[in-house]
This record gives sequence, structure tokens and C-alpha cells, in this order.
Amino acid sequence: MGSTLGLWGFLREFVEDVVVCTPTDYAENLFWLPGNETVLDFEKDPELVANKVANADVIFCLDFNRLSRINQLGDLVRVARAEKVMMDHHLEPEEFAQYTFWNHEASSTCELVYQWIESHFGSDHVSSSIATCLYTGLMTDTGNFQHNNTKPGTLRLAADLMEHGADHLVIHANIYDVFSLDRSRLFGYSLYKKIGNHPRVQNSPYLFGSR
Repeated sequence: MGSTLGLWGFLREFVEDVVVCTPTDYAENLFWLPGNETVLDFEKDPELVANKVANADVIFCLDFNRLSRINQLGDLVRVARAEKVMMDHHLEPEEFAQYTFWNHEASSTCELVYQWIESHFGSDHVSSSIATCLYTGLMTDTGNFQHNNTKPGTLRLAADLMEHGADHLVIHANIYDVFSLDRSRLFGYSLYKKIGNHPRVQNSPYLFGSR
């Protein structure tokens, strides 16, 4: 969602009718992202999304490299008359798009979106809202910059996005420090009913005290 909403924010500078469609719903801790309120969910409104796909001039496919990854929506994209652009960093991409911006060594699709904007249009087109979306995806895809796909260039990109207005403290808090009621209940249930009842955990002096 970070890469998609980041690209959405950029394209709106040049194209009036830009729509983000997702195959399913997604995590609530992403609902605060700029532009989230405009996203169309295929599961909730399949006819509207199908109409948008069928009448699109260009379809950008972000952060997936096989149409099967987006379920039934992928079937609609495959037969759509629109030209297709794939932007992705996963291995072994399917050849379904007319244009491909792919690099399996990139930390995230957000990194590719930023590189594309910067190289073709200039980084001045990266607003604070776009930077916020791209930083969010960069951070989550790298496990808060702890995974081995975090390279020097990844951190330089994070710094660039901060200079464009991404507030890393706010983003981190919204992603990792906000728990919905249902998520809190599930977490508590898992600790108490599942993990807490495991013999090795019950006998651990570190979590529940020795017996």
C-alpha cells in the first residue's frame, strides 16, 4: 500500500482519474496513509473495480509479479485492454506487462517508485504525502531496517524521504504502536491460551517464573 499510494499521489499531479484498486482488504494499521480513503476493494465492490479495470488506459501493478497473486482481480487485469506496467522486486516475474521496472536487489517496490520518479521527473515531485507512503513501505519491507535487504542505499533513501517530509516517528508509531481492539484481544488470547499453556513456556524462569 505504501508504494501504491505513493505512486497514486504522484500520478494525480498529471492525470485526473487515478484509482487504486486492491484484491482484498488490508491491515488496519495502514488505514491512516494519505489517500487510503479513496482505495477501492474488489471484494467489497467487484462491479465497480471491474469497470475501472476494463476502462483503464494504463494499469500499474505494484509489489507483485504474477497476476495470480491478486486472485480474481488478476484475471480481469490480464484481459484488460490497458497497457500494463509492472513495478516489483520479487524473483521470477511473470511476463504479463508491456513495461517492466523490476530489480530483485531493491529493498522494496517503494524504492523503485522513488527511483522512477526521481530519474524521470525529479525528486521535487515527491511531496510530503508521497514521501510518507514510500517511507512506510520501505520501513515495513525491511523489517524496520533490520532485514538483510537493508543496504547503505536503503538508509540514504530513507533520509531523502525524511527530507521530503516523511516523519519517521509518526510513521513508526502508526505502524507498530497502534493496536485495534480486535488485535489486542487476539494478542492477549494467543499469549494466555496458546503460548502460556505450552509446557516449555510454563517452566520458563524468564516469562512466568520457575515452578
